[in-house]
Amino acid sequence: DEFFTDGPTINRGADFGLMPSEFEPGGIVQHEFFVAGTPVVAFKTGGLKDTVFEFNHHTGKGNGINFEAYHKGDLKFAMERAIQLFNSPSKYLIARENAFASTIDVSDVGRAWVSEFYRMRGKKWFDSSREKDALEQMTYEWEPHSYFTKDEFLEHEASSIEQIKSKRVPRASRISLFDSNKKYCTFRYQAMGYKPKSVLLAGSFDNWQGRHPMNFDFTSNNWSTSMQLPPGKYSYKFIVDGQWIHSDDQPKDRDSTGNINNFVDVQ
Repeated sequence: DEFFTDGPTINRGADFGLMPSEFEPGGIVQHEFFVAGTPVVAFKTGGLKDTVFEFNHHTGKGNGINFEAYHKGDLKFAMERAIQLFNSPSKYLIARENAFASTIDVSDVGRAWVSEFYRMRGKKWFDSSREKDALEQMTYEWEPHSYFTKDEFLEHEASSIEQIKSKRVPRASRISLFDSNKKYCTFRYQAMGYKPKSVLLAGSFDNWQGRHPMNFDFTSNNWSTSMQLPPGKYSYKFIVDGQWIHSDDQPKDRDSTGNINNFVDVQ
């Protein structure tokens, strides 16, 4: 009786998992089959086409059977190929091993969905588990001889001040490292529903020549970078995993060639 009531047991005992869904936005069930080492027969749609791959008898690659036309004839042909694979025990065993190896950790998917739900409510989601991981990776090792005593510190400070005074140059010849004409400007990008591998910033502030890496902040769940810019209006875009895009929640306009860019007006 357990075979008919316990889902994981059914997945392990099945020869194939059948998922002829016409529409599948993400697809989690195929991974429930994969974790049991069970190949899947699926229609190539949504998340299924990204995770279920036709088994190739020559290369030994693939974790199931798929069909591209949503038609009973195509489904029938896919089932016939599945039976043919099952009747070849050595190939079928490889397919099962491939299926198990295809299992993904859905925690990243879960984080992306939670983050999206928070975004829809105008809130920021903080992943406390990532904070715990970061704290566990921190080390607090130190060696006493690498630190000054109070007296040694004061002596070192006094010596440093004297050295600075002896090398001081006239005020008129000093070069300021800070340009008072320029203003700090922070650019931010927030991904919707998933975390990109890389986000770069490009813009008219350097004639679109530079590609400025942006840093990801787990606390605010966005990418950011800052730079000093003189007053003026600047167009910019984000390069997300190699694709040039603009952000809909930031000021934007069209350039002379019709491209939509974000812009910032530095006062």
